[in-house]
Amino acid sequence: MGLFSWLRSRPSDGGDQRDDSLDARLGTGLWRQHRDRFGRAVDRLYATAVQAQKESPGVPAVTAVVELTHRLSELDQRAAHIAEYAHSRWPLEGLVLPADVRQQVGDLPELLSRAAGKVSEAAQAAAHVRVAALQATNAGRGEARPLEPAAGPADAAAASAARFVDDAEALIAEAQTRTGVRGTAGRETP
Repeated sequence: MGLFSWLRSRPSDGGDQRDDSLDARLGTGLWRQHRDRFGRAVDRLYATAVQAQKESPGVPAVTAVVELTHRLSELDQRAAHIAEYAHSRWPLEGLVLPADVRQQVGDLPELLSRAAGKVSEAAQAAAHVRVAALQATNAGRGEARPLEPAAGPADAAAASAARFVDDAEALIAEAQTRTGVRGTAGRETP
């Protein structure tokens, strides 16, 4: 038996299969897309922060980016709860939002999309901090040391993402009030 035949004959461990529980919680459509985009952006920022911490420990801007990952981790959980609630209330398997659902959810999809975009901006700014900190660390070994990198843009983008998530939670609370449906999304239970 050849290698490929042996590999094909092995029972699947499910590693290449979609997580059925995640599909049940988020579906495969619009809400899942927004949840996945947000999560990937947080993961990118986390990976950048870990690498920056290894390369330039003790640099204040790097420490600020590392602390930012904690705030965004909490925000990621809130975004996940919003997407799960939205799928349970308005299940979608495609990327098109029907008119009746649009009337109920308002700008919820756009808010989730903007929040994910802002987290991506924060990850990009963190990458800039990483490069600047690495250059400053290397320059400190014999050359004139450049200005300290600032984590301000990453923090500002993360703050904007938090505002979009807050607004998304408020929209869900409004929809619950209008329809009389109660449930939990994010931090609040109206």
